[in-house]
Amino acid sequence: MASSLKVHQVVDDLFRMWGIEKACATTLSVKERAISDLNAAMQTLWSYSKNVDFWTRTTEVVTVPASSGSILLSDDIQNVITPCRTQEDNRPLAPLHSIDELENFSTYYLGGLSHSEATGIPTSFYVSRGNQSGDDPARCTLHLAPTPLVDTAVKIDVIKECPRYDWSDYENETSIPVPHQYGESILLPIARYRSSSYRLFYDKEGKPAILNEYKMALSQLGANDPNPTWDKTEQEGDKS
Repeated sequence: MASSLKVHQVVDDLFRMWGIEKACATTLSVKERAISDLNAAMQTLWSYSKNVDFWTRTTEVVTVPASSGSILLSDDIQNVITPCRTQEDNRPLAPLHSIDELENFSTYYLGGLSHSEATGIPTSFYVSRGNQSGDDPARCTLHLAPTPLVDTAVKIDVIKECPRYDWSDYENETSIPVPHQYGESILLPIARYRSSSYRLFYDKEGKPAILNEYKMALSQLGANDPNPTWDKTEQEGDKS
């Protein structure tokens, strides 16, 4: 991945919108607001990741145990997308589209073998989604069919949860997993738009430019015109 922005670079940019030159010169509540605006901007990017998933997707290797046929994936994986391939020979596995296909795999595709007999070299996969405790209840389980006779490593493309930052990420200069050019053209405009509603924002004449850049950022994500609340309010005020 190309070089990316860091948390402190984005937050410092938002601080300048509020007339703050140094982080040490402000309060905890102001720091929390800047971090919150960054997190909200990241969540906006992730919500449209289906259109630009080259920075939200990653390839992971997981090993499905023999005679089990399934493995619970790590809890930060939001979704599994094709392709799914065996690590040993890079052989693609065919996706199954329902739990019915998985549970009746031997009947549909292996001539009616019983479940215990339906073992061998996996040819297909299915991802089931369950629940877990915590703030994000989604949890994925990867199933292979037929059930492998040996431990089988597979490569899967996954979408991980959107990163969430706190002030320690500012201090540690944590990198943001968005290529630098998209950080400047998409992430920063969205974060600036959110920050322009904060009480410390002073450049009222600059709001139209912030709005235009925000709309351009969303258009790059394939989003519709957001019709922001403050823009609509100001337009109605101009008519009065």
